[in-house]
Amino acid sequence: MPNHVHMIVQITQSFEEGASGKPRPTKMDCPADAYIPKLISSLKRYTNRSCGSDLWQDGYHDHIIRNEADYLRIWTYMDQNPVKWREDCYYEEGIL
Repeated sequence: MPNHVHMIVQITQSFEEGASGKPRPTKMDCPADAYIPKLISSLKRYTNRSCGSDLWQDGYHDHIIRNEADYLRIWTYMDQNPVKWREDCYYEEGIL
């Protein structure tokens, strides 16, 4: 659908140590918790600047995929989502 984005992000970096292998200067309870908000903020800022316009709504929805069944459910939803575009309240004939 042209009015929203779905992403699956896999965090593979260990957050026990910094990128240099040395301990992080400040420890958060769970540093991985800060990764997604920073990623989304950077993506929004970069695309807004590139387009010269505010493209994004203020918030976003995230979900931690906890197992294979959850992954398959989410992947299926994302895969089948574009066929629902005609049912979307923002759908206009001739626009994607």
